Amino acid sequence: MEISDTLWTMKITSLKLTNFRKHQSLALEFNKDIVIFVGNNASGKTSILEAISVLCNCKSSWTSKSINLASFASDFFRIEALVDIDDQVNEIVIVWKNSKLKITKNEVDISSRKYNHLLSSNTFSPEYIEYLLNSSTKRKAFLDLHISNLDQSYSKSLSEFKKILKHRNKLLKKLAKRFYESGFIDDKNDELDIWDQKFIELSTKLSTKRSAFCKLISNSDITINYSLSNGENPISSSLTNSRRKDIATGHSNIGAHRDDWEFIAHDINIRNFGSRGEKRMALAKMILNMQDVYKTNKDHYPFLLLDDVSSELDQVNTDKVFEQSFISKQQTFITTTSIELISKDIAQKAQIINFP
Repeated sequence: MEISDTLWTMKITSLKLTNFRKHQSLALEFNKDIVIFVGNNASGKTSILEAISVLCNCKSSWTSKSINLASFASDFFRIEALVDIDDQVNEIVIVWKNSKLKITKNEVDISSRKYNHLLSSNTFSPEYIEYLLNSSTKRKAFLDLHISNLDQSYSKSLSEFKKILKHRNKLLKKLAKRFYESGFIDDKNDELDIWDQKFIELSTKLSTKRSAFCKLISNSDITINYSLSNGENPISSSLTNSRRKDIATGHSNIGAHRDDWEFIAHDINIRNFGSRGEKRMALAKMILNMQDVYKTNKDHYPFLLLDDVSSELDQVNTDKVFEQSFISKQQTFITTTSIELISKDIAQKAQIINFP
């Protein structure tokens, strides 16, 4: 990842939603760098943060299924936004229909791979916290999303790895069927040797970049430890040693798809042994660290989406997240059930939008 010393700005000035979650039709104008949505639970305020997440990442931080984003009984959704990027206004339109996502920038079609390097956002929400704490798949997807945003070659390697993994697993299922029918484990299969060579190469690339990124988003308060499925052993020998098991189970048990990561603070594994508050504050610190990583490596601070932070953190830690020096670095969107839960200094400088 290249490091730049030139900082540019991003600001969403308008947002229009059609058939997105609760909002069949909604148009909003934003005139400040801090925007606070105030309303009761289930009023639709979180859906706006989710729309901004889709606008930036082509996917939601709340669900992996785009069909869930369309309003009930609708087969499409549309997000339109005016985004000021370094004093240049860009019209962005994202439409999901027939299970396909179409993106246009200033009326010109753009691929999701290229578009993902244009905008970025970071999210802190109750649902996102649970995903990252409880799902190894979600934790890897979290790393993959952000590394892809920072490194164009990574997304290509990730796509290639998924294809190789699919082919390898398809072959393993055939070998497993043969094993259960004849009792013979073909662990010297020549075709498997060929797939393994590319598998090892791509798995090593992904794991190396993920591990480096985990170090980037660590600091003196929290360490993000990346753990390899092959432990300290070379993946080549681990994959060979796992081959008989892979054939018996019909899938790959070693590789980047089986890696994971953990929060470590004061030599304690926070996910396994931390309190509810410690887990949430560890995630908050990681996300705050990531803002600076983006600034260093991508020349801007991502949009920051803070969903109902006060329900997840105590007052002391909520105040830390809402520190003026941090909140003002980027355009920040906040949801809350009451403006009283937001510090007066922040509220006075914010655009407040109330939901019934």
